[in-house]
Amino acid sequence: MKQVFIVMGYGVPQDIMADGNYAVYLRNVFNHIYDEASRRKVEPIIIFSGGKTDLFKPYKRTEAGEMIKFFQ
Repeated sequence: MKQVFIVMGYGVPQDIMADGNYAVYLRNVFNHIYDEASRRKVEPIIIFSGGKTDLFKPYKRTEAGEMIKFFQ
């Protein structure tokens, strides 16, 4: 059985790997997903959500894309 988890972005900083607040948020999200998937014995499907995060054009980064990088 599988379970879907949706992770909401909220304005990614310039360097997501160096931002302590975002790291805490994503660690908490990961721990919650891991705990729930383990408890229910399901395979998690994780969907990252969030749009453009750069302040200036050409808007290359998205919240979802940056969180995926962090999780990998």
